[in-house]
Amino acid sequence: MARIDRILLRMGICEFKFFPEIPKKVTMNEIIEIAKEYSTSASGKFINGFLDKIYEELEREGKINKRGRGLIDGSLTKPAKTND
Repeated sequence: MARIDRILLRMGICEFKFFPEIPKKVTMNEIIEIAKEYSTSASGKFINGFLDKIYEELEREGKINKRGRGLIDGSLTKPAKTND
């Protein structure tokens, strides 16, 4: 495994666990883009698959606590207008 890949995986896991306001998709996209730019040609796909599996495992173990606008289902929906 390339050293930069190992570093990026650690960064992604850290964001998953300790930055509840950063959505999973944002973390994934940023880490994958950095890998594509600074690591091997296969790193983007490798990191994508690895981080996805790690996220699922952390979520299953209850170690993920994402919160904030856009991170909880329905938090971006607008309330229904009333005709008062």
